[in-house]
This record gives sequence, structure tokens and C-alpha cells, in this order.
Amino acid sequence: MPSNSPHKPGRNESCWCGSCKKYKACYLRQDEDEAKKAAPITPISSTKPFDLFKPPEPPKPRELSPEELAEQVKRSRTRSLEIVLSDSNVRPRELARVMAIT
Repeated sequence: MPSNSPHKPGRNESCWCGSCKKYKACYLRQDEDEAKKAAPITPISSTKPFDLFKPPEPPKPRELSPEELAEQVKRSRTRSLEIVLSDSNVRPRELARVMAIT
């Protein structure tokens, strides 16, 4: 932006130069071009250009011991049974199937 402008007006405000034109029709393009020239361009130091677009690797799950795995299966089956039994429209076949699993 030229140094003689007191502040940068909005696009639809009157231009700071006193031309009675809107800023976007008078000095906007020139001010944007000057801002682009003044902004330094810094290269990306990565050797792989697409690293920025690759999501990070998720953490690996830890291995469960046989006891922990058995407990997890037991909790899962218990919760499934609770869900089925909480439904008032449980059909006898569904109940028998769930009971056979546990």
C-alpha cells in the first residue's frame, strides 16, 4: 500500500486518494500487487512435495493379553445381551441366539 494512505479502506468504501471512486475500482489492484511483491516467498524444505497432504500415521494399538481379550469379549457379550433384553419387542428366536452366544 502506498505510504500516503492513512489506512486501508474496505472494498466498497471511498478510495483514500480522494477520487470519489470506490477503493476496489481505484487502488485495490495496485495495493494487492504491491503486497504480493513485498511478501517473501519461502520454499518448502521437504524433499517429498506431497507430505503436506498425507495424514499422520495413527498410533499402533497395543497387544492385549489373553486375559484382557477374554474380559473384553465377555463385556461385549454382556452389553449385547443387555441391549437385546432391554427391548420390549424381543422375539424368542433372537433371545435364544443371544443366550447361545453368552
